Amino acid sequence: MSHRLILLSIFGIVFFLVFLHAIKNRPDYLVLLGIRGLLSYVLIQLINYMCSAAHLPALILSNPLTLSAGGLLGFPGILLLYAIKLYFYSF
Repeated sequence: MSHRLILLSIFGIVFFLVFLHAIKNRPDYLVLLGIRGLLSYVLIQLINYMCSAAHLPALILSNPLTLSAGGLLGFPGILLLYAIKLYFYSF
C-alpha cells in the first residue's frame, strides 16, 4: 500500500470517529447537518440554473460529496467548491 492511501485511510477513520462522537453528544446537530445539506443543494442548483441561463457550463454538479461539503461547512464550503473548480478549470 502506498503511504498516501494509508494516511487517507487513517484520516477517514479519525474523521468518522469524531463525527460519531459529536452526534452522540449533540443529536440535534444531525438535524442541522441535514438542513444545511438541503440548503446547499438548493444553492448549487440555483447557481447552476443561473449559469445555464447565461450560457455558461455548470461548474458544480450535485453528488454526495458536494452535499456533504455543503452540509459540514455551510456556505463557505460551497464557495470553496466553486473556488477549487474555477482554479482547476482555468488551467
